[in-house]
Amino acid sequence: MILAFDVAQSCGWAAFDSGTLKAYGAIRLAKADPLINLEKLRGLFDGWATREGEANHMLTGLGGVFVEGVAFSRFRDAHASYWRVRTLIEIVAAEHGCYPVTEVNTSTLKKWATNNGRASKAEMCAAARERFSVDLYARTDDVKKGSKAQEDQADAILVGAWAND
Repeated sequence: MILAFDVAQSCGWAAFDSGTLKAYGAIRLAKADPLINLEKLRGLFDGWATREGEANHMLTGLGGVFVEGVAFSRFRDAHASYWRVRTLIEIVAAEHGCYPVTEVNTSTLKKWATNNGRASKAEMCAAARERFSVDLYARTDDVKKGSKAQEDQADAILVGAWAND
């Protein structure tokens, strides 16, 4: 079982078990309190990792954590926010025995998912819909109007698919 993340204003996540998408969503991050974000991430990890003594837990154990990496952003605040949340993910992954976290570069992911290393959000959402029949759409230039959280979820799903490929 793996967890995959797209770190942004809302942290998109996807859970895969044996290559099958089991669940996905987005965590709304608190801007002012990193401890709240840490607890939200712990809750997500705890929900998917096997805990000792729990026979009826959701999946068989956490085997890896994957994130979409951002090497550089021209938006200083967004770049700083990414690294704050990425660090929290790494802390929680280490607490669950899944460190180091594996990263896939954004352009590598886009090229893998769409054959275009500069794919738009609409193209990435379309790739997630095509592969997994999810109801996720981009905010602009898509067949329906979506949200930022949907874009982040689509990216997280594709990170997980890339990890399973």
